Amino acid sequence: MVTIFREPDHSYEDLVEMPEVMSEDIEELPALTAAIARPGERLWQHESNALVYRLWRKGRGKRTYWALDEENFIKAHERLSKELADTVLARLRRPGRCEEYAIVPGSEDNDLAAVEELDRIWLTGIRGLTSTPVDVDGAIRLRMRDIRAELARLKALRARNLQESYGEDATAHVAAALECSHADAHSVLGARERYERWIRAGAAHARDTIPVHRPPGSTGLPDDQAVRLMTAACWTETVLYDRMYPQPLPSDLAPWYVYIEARGHCIAVAVEGVYRPEGDPWEYMTIAPVKLVLAVGWAMQDSLVVSPVPYDMIIGAVLWDDGDNEF
Repeated sequence: MVTIFREPDHSYEDLVEMPEVMSEDIEELPALTAAIARPGERLWQHESNALVYRLWRKGRGKRTYWALDEENFIKAHERLSKELADTVLARLRRPGRCEEYAIVPGSEDNDLAAVEELDRIWLTGIRGLTSTPVDVDGAIRLRMRDIRAELARLKALRARNLQESYGEDATAHVAAALECSHADAHSVLGARERYERWIRAGAAHARDTIPVHRPPGSTGLPDDQAVRLMTAACWTETVLYDRMYPQPLPSDLAPWYVYIEARGHCIAVAVEGVYRPEGDPWEYMTIAPVKLVLAVGWAMQDSLVVSPVPYDMIIGAVLWDDGDNEF
């Protein structure tokens, strides 16, 4: 999160009014505020810019102050989901066994309102990145696939537990223990084998369909690591391997050179400020025009070209002018 206003430059009362002064397109999130905030804290969402504003007590010990922070929708949704995990989201996962709902009639409405605001943050952001409702639906289906994959893994775990507990004649024992038919017990026990088949078939499909890209020269890194980094940088781009830069490149950049069909001569770079050695390469690796990298500069870190190229964290891409392209 980035602090945009804070004490002592502005009083707490000023900070409360600041979001609505900045734009008429900012709405407060009262249900989320009630669910997670400490006394005095507030949350707002900027609908058109997909930003979330948080007024909170920042700092440690006696050196605390009120601050108004700005956060993009992806980070905000991730953070808020974690903060709700053991309360609102936990209750909504088991409404029929939730003591809170039994003790406080109507409290489920507060949780539903909080989740509605949480989902609105995500939807507003995704809608700003895509062009049609079908694209948004596709993004939602990707999240659903992740959940189905985790469910399949848990079914395999369940099968393993039952197989290891009941031995060779597991079907009969499981049918008796779970009070179900032999057919149902057989299906439950078969989940582990089905899961493993699905994983192996998926891995084979990945090897057949996902393009893997190799750096053109020695990077000083182990081959599999260099390939992973270059593949993450190029990702869905079409790479043409028969092209070369028209003049010698600096020795640091040459191993990370790549020609992109739609972009021309490029360098695979790790974005300065985003790169973390322990992070996911798909989050910090990208391509940038050779001209742009030469203009803004670079440094070598962990055998990678780390460059302060202009980078949009939301769309995950370098921002450059057409004048930077070279074909």
